[in-house]
Amino acid sequence: MHLLKSVAPRTKRIVALGFDHGHELAYTSNRAIFENYSACIEDSLCDQDFEKVLLSNLSELSHKTRQALFVDISCFSRFRLAAVVHQLFTAAVDFPAGLTIDFAYSVAQFEKPKATRQANTVVGPAHYAFAGWSQGGYSSTAAVLGLGYEQDHALGAVEYLQAGEVWAFTPNSPVSEYKPEVEEANDLLLSELPPSRVLQYDVCAPKSVLAVLESVVRGLSHSHSVVLVPFGPKIFVLCSLIVAAMRDDLAVWRLSQGSTIKAYDRMASDVTVGLRVSFGA
Repeated sequence: MHLLKSVAPRTKRIVALGFDHGHELAYTSNRAIFENYSACIEDSLCDQDFEKVLLSNLSELSHKTRQALFVDISCFSRFRLAAVVHQLFTAAVDFPAGLTIDFAYSVAQFEKPKATRQANTVVGPAHYAFAGWSQGGYSSTAAVLGLGYEQDHALGAVEYLQAGEVWAFTPNSPVSEYKPEVEEANDLLLSELPPSRVLQYDVCAPKSVLAVLESVVRGLSHSHSVVLVPFGPKIFVLCSLIVAAMRDDLAVWRLSQGSTIKAYDRMASDVTVGLRVSFGA
C-alpha cells in the first residue's frame, strides 16, 4: 500500500490479492485506495485460490515481448511469497523475450513485540515446491536461520528439526530499534552458537544477502540436508526462497500461528528495499 502511489502512474495493470481473514482495522480504507487506482481486486482468497488467481494473471501476459512485473512483498505471508517465487521462476521459461521482476519491500516502523504468545499452527515447508531435501541422503540436518524478534521461535525451530549444525543470520535494519529486540529474543540460541556461525546482514543490501546465503548453503549441502527457516524481515525470506529456487536440494520452512494471529495495523517507515531478478534476453 505504501508503494502504490509511486508505482501506479507507471503501471499498466494493478492486481491486489487479499486474504480471507483480517478484514478489519484499516482494511476498508486500504481497499478503497486500490479501487481509486482501478486495481483488479481479488479479496477473500484462501491460499489455494491465491495461487490459482496468480497463475491466471501470469497466463494473460504476452510471451512475445519482454515483460516487467513489480511485486510488493511487504504484506505477503511466507506461503504466498513462496508461491509467487515458485510460479515466477517456473513461468520464466515461457518468456523467450525475457522477464524482469522488481521485488519491493517497505521496512515497517518499529513496534514492540507482542507480549502474548500462541502455539504455532503451521510447521513445515513454506510451499510444496520448497519441501525438497538434499539428494545425498545425509543423516545430519543443517538449519540456516533468519532471526526475528519473535521470542525463541528460532530456537524452537532448531529443536524441532534436531539440527546438527546451525547458522544464524541477524538483521541490521535501518530502523535501529529492531536490533536489540532481535538479540534479546534470541539470546539463548546466540549464546550457544560459535561466533563464526552468526552472520550479520544488511536489510537494505539483498544482493549481498543472496551471495552470502548461497555460499553458506553451498558449503553445507556437501554433507547435510539443509533447511532454511527465515524469520525476521521479509527481504530475508525472499532471498531464502530465491536461493532455494535456483537449486533443487533445499527446504524452506515456516513456523507461524497462521490465521489465528490477531490483526493489527503496521505502518511503513520511509525505507524501501528493492531487488531485481531478470530472466532471458
